[in-house]
This record gives sequence, structure tokens and C-alpha cells, in this order.
Amino acid sequence: MFQSEFGAQLRHLTLELAFDAATFTSEAAKTLERIGSTMEGLQSLSISLLPRPSPSSAAGKTETGVPKLPLLSTSIRKSDLLLLGPLLELIGQLPQQMTNLSAFSLAVDVVSAEIADLDGHLDFLETLSRFTRAKSLSLTLYGDLKAMESCPALKLNFEHLRQNRKLKKFSLDCAKTSDVDIERLVRACPQLTELSLGVDVRVTGSTLVDQISRHLSDLQKLEVHQSYGSLMAPTDRKTSARTLPTSKEALFIDSDALASFLLSAPLSLPRLRSVTFENCRIDMEDLKVLDVLVTFASHQPEQLFSISLAHNRFPLTVVPKYRAKYQDYLPTNLTLSWR
Repeated sequence: MFQSEFGAQLRHLTLELAFDAATFTSEAAKTLERIGSTMEGLQSLSISLLPRPSPSSAAGKTETGVPKLPLLSTSIRKSDLLLLGPLLELIGQLPQQMTNLSAFSLAVDVVSAEIADLDGHLDFLETLSRFTRAKSLSLTLYGDLKAMESCPALKLNFEHLRQNRKLKKFSLDCAKTSDVDIERLVRACPQLTELSLGVDVRVTGSTLVDQISRHLSDLQKLEVHQSYGSLMAPTDRKTSARTLPTSKEALFIDSDALASFLLSAPLSLPRLRSVTFENCRIDMEDLKVLDVLVTFASHQPEQLFSISLAHNRFPLTVVPKYRAKYQDYLPTNLTLSWR
């Protein structure tokens, strides 16, 4: 495909590199070099580095004698951990060859990566910053908080993103993200119009909404959820990640945080139109919450607003009747959903 006329005509490419761990670095490097030299016309590119356990380290065999490969990357032998630095260097060179790229996404299974080898190489956000023409960037780091904290070299330096003032959409899914990281992100990228965050216990809801309100005045769409990378093995994400119940200890947005955010939005976030908060603690039976929703939507009655409160921890009594009654009180320009 890389050498064909079809490959030269591609404009959008999703590439999941899932070679055996023992040969992953060399095979992935060959693939990255090929796409860089043959697909200069790409407009969007998504790369996932998801090594598989080598057959010799797999747990057992099937009845037919074929090695049975475990789903979790934690089964990869230490000697097979991929060297990440050289691969990030190759990815960082792609924008020089693909001058039409406007969207780039990178996902890495950090449990299987040798993070220590980043010394002297590009780090994750420095790699993304090389895509200076991109209006949309995304970084997903698979692994729970415990796995991430065992990798001290895994750092999120958002200052690198200041180089790209064209950046409008940014997505980050990383369990290691902290309150300090959120502040650094929004200060480095005040021009963002869309922001999606997958975070965990190191981020508090009140701090998150406060920092966003202070620094992202052009924001139109916000999505905050628990880090999917910490919930699932990469191989399972496509099928059921969004149906899993979120952790009780994970980040949550409570009624006070929601009220503070929406009440400040007309002045601090005048372009905000869509909000999704997952793993909430919103008391929908509190009339103060209803007042906040009405006030938020009423400040621009000619605009359409959407608010989604997913995995809300407050159970509702007589849900169908209550939901219907609740909708009667909302302005017609506000679409509200909760579950």
C-alpha cells in the first residue's frame, strides 16, 4: 500500500502498530519511514504504538497449538519493552514531509514502553509540537496511575505546545495528569476552541473548571471524563471502554463545581456551547442546579446549548417521570442529558 498509487492518494490514515514486542521498535521504525516518504499528501494521521507480547512470553497455547496471547501489555517481558525515543524522533520528522497535515493523534501503551530512553530524545508533547500546522492534536497514554508513577521520566511539558498558535482542538487522555498540569495546559494554549480531557484522581473538579474558566475564553466545546487509558487494556478499548462504570475515587464534578462553572461562563466563556462531564456528583433534585441550568441557557436565548452529565452518582427517584418534568422547566435552547 505504501508504494501504490492508492497510498499516494490517501488523505486520512489511522495506523495501529501492533507488532510483537521483541521486534516492535525495528518494525515500527520501518513503517514510519515508509509512510513519511510515500504519503506526503495526508491531511490527518493517527498513530498507535501498541506492542503485543512475543509468542515465547505468551501464557500457554490454544488447543491447536497456536500461542495464546494475553490482552494486557503487562505480560510483556522486561527484555522486550520497546525503545520509545527513536520512534518519537521518527514521528517528529513526519511534519517536514507531510506539509498538509492539519490533524495528528498519538496513542502509546506506556506500560510496555521503556520511558527512561527518552533522555536525549523528543518527549510526547515535544513530538506533538513539531506538527506546527496542525489545528487538532491528540495524545493518549494507556496505563493506570500506578504504572505511570513508576515511570518518572514520563513528563507532560505543555510549554512545547506554545509553538503552535494554529492549534484549536486538543485531546489528552493520561491518568498521571494533575491540577498543575491542567493549569500549565490552559496557559500554554489559550486559543483552544475544543478541549477533551481524560484524567484521574490527581485532578480535582473544582480546580479544573476554575482554570478553564480563567484561561480559555474562546472555548466552544468541553469534554471531561475519567482516563479510558487507565480503565482498559488497549485491545479492549474499542468494544466496551465507554460502558464501564467509573471509579468512585476518580475525578468528579459536583453540584458546586458545575454551578461555579456555568454561572461564570457567560462572561469568561462566551462562546461555550457544548459541555460533557463524566463521573459526576450532580444532585439533579436540587432546585439550585435547575436554576443554574436555566440561567446559563437564558443568557443567549438565540443560541443552542448542550450539556451531558454521564455516570452521575446521584440516583433519581421515579426517573422517567422526573426526567420529563425536569425538561418542562428548561429553556428550549438547552438540550440536557444525564445518566
